[in-house]
Formats: sequence, C-alpha cells, structure tokens
Amino acid sequence: MQPSYREDMDNYNYQALANEIISRGINMFESFDDWTKGAFALSNLGEAGREIFKSISMLSDKYNEVENDRNFTNALRTNRKISIATFIYMCRSHGIDTNKFFDHSPVDVIKPQGTVTSPPKKDKEPLSIFTSYVTSRLDKQLASDLVRFLKSLLGEDDRIREAVKNYRLGVTKEGHVIYWYIDIADIVRMGKIMAYQPDGHRDQSIVPESFANELLKRGKIRPGYVLKKTLFGEHLLRLPENAHKTVCIVESEKTAVICSICFPNLLWMATGSAYNLQEERMSAVKDRHVILFPDTDGDCFAYRQWTRNAEELNRKGWDIQVSDYLELTATTEQRLRKIDIADLLVEELKKEKKQGFEKFLSIITGENLAVEKREEVAEALKSQCQFFSEDESSRKRIGSISYQDKVFDVKLINEYHYRYLVLSYELENGDSSSLSEEEVDEINERFICGKCFLTKKGVRLIIGFPIIETEWLGEQVEASLRTLCVMVNGVNK
Repeated sequence: MQPSYREDMDNYNYQALANEIISRGINMFESFDDWTKGAFALSNLGEAGREIFKSISMLSDKYNEVENDRNFTNALRTNRKISIATFIYMCRSHGIDTNKFFDHSPVDVIKPQGTVTSPPKKDKEPLSIFTSYVTSRLDKQLASDLVRFLKSLLGEDDRIREAVKNYRLGVTKEGHVIYWYIDIADIVRMGKIMAYQPDGHRDQSIVPESFANELLKRGKIRPGYVLKKTLFGEHLLRLPENAHKTVCIVESEKTAVICSICFPNLLWMATGSAYNLQEERMSAVKDRHVILFPDTDGDCFAYRQWTRNAEELNRKGWDIQVSDYLELTATTEQRLRKIDIADLLVEELKKEKKQGFEKFLSIITGENLAVEKREEVAEALKSQCQFFSEDESSRKRIGSISYQDKVFDVKLINEYHYRYLVLSYELENGDSSSLSEEEVDEINERFICGKCFLTKKGVRLIIGFPIIETEWLGEQVEASLRTLCVMVNGVNK
C-alpha cells in the first residue's frame, strides 16, 4: 500500500535539512512573505518546528527574537491551509536537493495516549567521511582560488603551504577550495566547497556546496545523514605544539586561514556561520581559553549574539571572552561592509605591497642606478611582481630609469607563470638617422640580448629578461642599460 501524503512528509529529516540550510548560509526567510510562509509551514511540526524556524530566521539581518517567536506562535494557533510541503518546496527553490533528507524506512508516528507506540528510534550515527577523500584532494600545487588569492598578497610564501598542510585545504577540479571539518578525534565530519573571486571575495554566483551532497549524488552515502557539529580546525587541538595556545574562533574559514598565517602563535578555528556557536560545536574547546572574534555590522548584531552565547557557555564551565576590537575601531563604511578581522589584515598586506611599489618607483626614477642600489631594486621589484596572480596575463608600465643622460621606459610583463622586465628606448626620426632593414638586422645580430625595431616614429630598442632570481635583478638591470646605451650610440652612428 502506498504511504499517505502526510506519512510521506513525515519521512523527511527536517533537522538535518535545517542544518544544510544553515551550513550553506541560505537566507531563506529574508522577505516578510517568505518569513510568514516559513512559520506556517514549519508549524505543522508542532513545537519541534519552532527551533528550526528560529535557526533559519537568524540568518537574516532583520532577525528579532521576540517578533520571530510571536510569528511562530500565531502560525501554531491559526494555520489551517499551509502544509509542511511548502517548506520542502522553498528548500528546492533555493537549490537544495531534498531527496537526500528523505528516509525511505518507516517512521514512528505519534499516536494518541492509551495506544501502543513503537519504541523510539536510536539516534543516527553522525556522518564520517573517509580520509582518502581529503588526501586525494589536498591542494599540494597551491592551485585553489583561495590559495591563489593568498599568493597574490604574500607571493611564494612558505606560510601559505604550511596553512594548506595544517588545515588540509582541498581543491576541486574547478579550482575551488574545500574546507574540511575534522573533529578532535581526527574524523572527517564535513567538507564545504566554496568559490572565490581573484580579489578574495566569495563568488556569489556559485552557491557553496556540501561535499556530503557530492557523495550522496554518487551513491556513496545514504539519504538522511546527520552532521556532527564541528569547528573548522578542531583537529589542530590534537597537536602537542598547540597544547598551550589560546584558541581564537572566527566565523569564516577563510578568516581562520589568513589569521593563522599572520598570527601563528594563536590557534585559529571557525564556526562557518554566525549562528553556529552551539554547545555541541564548542564542546572540543571547553577546557581551553577561548577568544571570539565576531564580524562587525551596522547594528552590532553579531557582537551581541556571540556575547550572549559566550555568557551562556561560561555559566556552563567554558572560559570564553569576546573581542570588541572591531566594534571599537571599525568605521561606518566598514560596518556596512560587515568586515571581519581578516579584512583588516588583507588591507594592511595591500598597503605593504603598495609601499613596496612606491619604493620601486622612487628608485627607478632616480638620476641613475647606483651599484649600491641593486639590492633595493631587487627587493622592491619582488614586491611589485606580487601584484599579478600567476594565472594572469598582463602588462604594466611601472616607470622609467634615467641612466647616462637617457631615460628608459620600464614595463613589467606577466605571462601566466613567467614574469619579464622590459627596458626600452625610443629614438624618433629627428633624433637618429633613418635605418634600413639590413642595418636593423645587423644591430640585432650584434646584440643578441637586445632587439631593434623600426616604428612609424623612428627606432625602438628593447631588452627584456625573465625575473627568476631577484637577488641578481639589480645587476641585470644595470647590464641591460649599458647594452641599450651602446645600441643607442650604434644607431646614432
């Protein structure tokens, strides 16, 4: 016999479905209509639906606990038309595969008092993912969009490789980062796939995906799985070198990674959402001193929310303090952007790069390139090179060099994995005799490292070389300038 419609709806694991919505940060109840519709749909679950409705509603900046509770109470009392199927439809319209939350096995139905009831079902074991998935997808080549952004800030820095190793950051075939949630017992509980733009901001056109969902599509796990609430970076608590470090918890996984690079003397973890500061998730750090770093926003919502959570946990034995640094220092513009501590660190790193670029410009626009400035040129250009990501093809004029009473143009060319410095000198027709093509070929044969071209305006002389060892860059520049001067004299003859 086919199950009735109501029994079919009873077979969904609504708590697991809500966990999926929250982990992906889907603001499902943002509009008033959806907020009201969601309350009425979830009221079909009775009081059990109240907590689910609250947890999803909290994803909105408009969340008000009193109003939210009043809305659900009204739905409990008055709902006669909207079924729980409306909630399933809303989930599907936001790209959630609800089939994986459907349990095809029979479920116990609550019956009136006085009747015989089935024994309660045992709690399901939380999902565990084979470590082979983590190992095979480890970002050994530093190729994910997140890591490429970090390299654009820091260059080829060993600290990036160390962060990838510590957090076991993965990479998909599409180049997106995989954040693995590994608990204190070193069991992989979840993987979150996120896409980033070159500037480090999340790519809003690509919805974050649960790795468990990928496994479900391949038939590797069964629908209705339960996720264990775990902190991102929780497995680092196992390492002896982290035994006495203060634990710092932020919202975003990306923020935890960046902070670990900048402040390695602290142990950085993330909740994955502003609403994930639950007792179960925080159980792994109950015996540690913890500092929370909430994001900032226009009305201090995150700070107030995490402060309330911390106070409640402290009453139960935790040792948690909440940092108010962002609340005290963030500008109005920064609050509206809802920045976190990593945003400030990225801004500082960009300032350092800009200062390095300005230093380079001040050197190459000087009267001459003194021998003692070779190391300065090398270091300054090394900083400037980091303005380009490795997979970017671009050309940038970065200034000029005055040498032996001549001014040479300087360009930095980035062709994917290779960077070149190009020095050039222009001689207009009035400044030099007109050269024939044979004379141009003769000059090019004489100066193998330099090239001579005929242009509409006159003659262009160019020397370019790949930037491999920046320690020798100053000498390369000076030798190239000497060669160009000889070529200029040759052309003028």
